[in-house]
Amino acid sequence: MHGKYLFMNQLKIRIKSERLILVPISKKHAKDIFREFNEEITNYMIPKPQESVQKVEEWIADSLRRMRKGSNLQLVIIEKQTGEFLGCAGLHEVNTKTPELGVWIKKSGHRKKYGQEAMRALKNWADGNLKYDYIKYPVATANTASRKVAESLGGKEAARYDETTQNGKTWQFIEYRIDDKLRKNRNTIDIEQYLAEQAIRITTLTSEKQIEILRDRTSFNYTYDNTTIELLKKNFKLKDSLYLIAKQNNKFVGFCSTDRDWWEDNFFFVREILVDSDFQNSGIGRQFMLKCIEHAKSKGAMGIVTETDFENIPMRKLCESLHFKAWKNPRWKDGITYKLLFKRNERGTPHTSPPPRASIPPPSQDTSPDQDWPKFAF
Repeated sequence: MHGKYLFMNQLKIRIKSERLILVPISKKHAKDIFREFNEEITNYMIPKPQESVQKVEEWIADSLRRMRKGSNLQLVIIEKQTGEFLGCAGLHEVNTKTPELGVWIKKSGHRKKYGQEAMRALKNWADGNLKYDYIKYPVATANTASRKVAESLGGKEAARYDETTQNGKTWQFIEYRIDDKLRKNRNTIDIEQYLAEQAIRITTLTSEKQIEILRDRTSFNYTYDNTTIELLKKNFKLKDSLYLIAKQNNKFVGFCSTDRDWWEDNFFFVREILVDSDFQNSGIGRQFMLKCIEHAKSKGAMGIVTETDFENIPMRKLCESLHFKAWKNPRWKDGITYKLLFKRNERGTPHTSPPPRASIPPPSQDTSPDQDWPKFAF
């Protein structure tokens, strides 16, 4: 196997996007799969529908065995808000340099771009957890919708061949190959140049009313509900807070905030980094973080900290690439706290008056950081 993936328990993987959550397949999904994986859905696919729920359960059992061996990742696509079953997604041969993506969405979920969103989320997961040369995405030439999914991920046609399905139909297939183009771009062009080319502007929020743009958006592990929005508005008023928003014309691209509401004196806390799924792995999160770091330095802070979930590998890698160090936080143990200390000559003029700290409980109290400090969405 390659990279950190060697140490992962596939049966505990959870991949989240704006509307979806991808979870490991289990027998509780057998009836849904039997009902929705029908002849119409499989028309352009190699496999054919299973003959019974029992056969589906046998296939699920085999998929779970492969997952335990670390060769395949077989997931079910769930609508995040309602819990509705939408289809299946797979990343096969993950222990090779050329894994293969696949997806199917039930009939009632078509024309809603669920397949594209699921594949982008799975591709982003692969970028953060696997070392690969390219990802294969085979699709029948006549399957226009699936071809659009591959092309939306930057897939390039590499081969064409004829394939006979289990239903006895012969189709011409295209093998798309998808590399980590965006990551390569980050290494070869300046991020400011990339933002200019994509007409993406990062600006500072000037009013707490602008925070409303986040309402009901979903992130890595939560929704921006009223409680979260009101917390952000409260911290917006703190001295030296910095709230940033990225837009492409009028389209929301991302949001970031940092403030002084941290229990150690003279530290900034990066509270939020949210990047829309269409723009992830493009360096925008890194640009947000760099702006937070420079802001904290300019205010004379000793350093900057942030918190993220154990499972948020892309965020962890971002922090580590910017020389943050994992820190044993006595007040939060449900994830990883990262801290970056500034050298004395990097700091600007120290702040002359302490920030408001009425909301920060003393160390002896039993705190609930999960309520006060939302985690990263990246």
